Order: sequence, then C-alpha cells, then structure tokens
Amino acid sequence: MDTETYIATQQQVGLLATLVLRLPLAEFLNAISMADTVGPVVDPTLYGRGARAMHRVETLARAARKYQDEIREIYAGDDTLRPVLDEIDREDTREDGERRCRICGCTKGQPCDTGDGSCSWVEYDLCSNPACLGAAGYEDVELQECG
Repeated sequence: MDTETYIATQQQVGLLATLVLRLPLAEFLNAISMADTVGPVVDPTLYGRGARAMHRVETLARAARKYQDEIREIYAGDDTLRPVLDEIDREDTREDGERRCRICGCTKGQPCDTGDGSCSWVEYDLCSNPACLGAAGYEDVELQECG
C-alpha cells in the first residue's frame, strides 16, 4: 500500500468512527425488540415477510454497538475524537431525559411550529417538521402524538 492510500484509508476510518458514534443504536435496537414483540401479534403476515431482513440489520446494529464501545475505549485517553465524544455524551445525558429531535433538537415542551401547528413524533428521535423529514430522507410517514 502506498503512503497516499494509507493516509486516505486512515482518514476514512476516523470518519467512519465518528459516524458510527453518532448513531442512536440503543434506541434502534429497542425498536427492533419492540417490533419482535408486537409484530407477530399485530400483523403476522407483514412481520413474517420482514422479520428476516430486520434480523440481518439487527445483527449489523449489534456489531456497530460493539464498535461504538471499542471506539470510546480506544480514544478514552486521546484528544483526537474528544470534541465528538463530549458532544455525544452531552446528547446522551440530558438532565431532564426529555426526548428530542435528532435534526432540529425540538422537544415535547418546545415543539417546532410546522405552519400547520406543532410537530409530532415520527421516530423516537425525529419530529414531523417537513425540514427534519427531508433531512432524514422521509417522504410518506405515519405520525403519532408527541409525548
């Protein structure tokens, strides 16, 4: 491997580590667990069609969760990723424990004004603000009450 390729690969691995650290994998794995619990009861046919793919993604998410732990351990005494780790730790340890949107940061107590009223929750950490939905890559979604 030449020096240029080595340096590019090293930078990309660092970028990958930063991206993986930002993934809300604990919540994602909880959502999969909930789907496993209620899916067979609510819609056995749909669950049967999607369960295999969901479990493949779950396997990847569990591996990524282990990777998150390894990244934290590797960089524990190194200042290279310290700003990213500090930001993620602040996000993970909100004093009020209140749910918030990963795009705009709104909460139940301070929701977005979408023009048609206040936003709702689309995912655990994603509100229904059209700008947030667009940033997250959504087109058609099912809304639920905030709370």
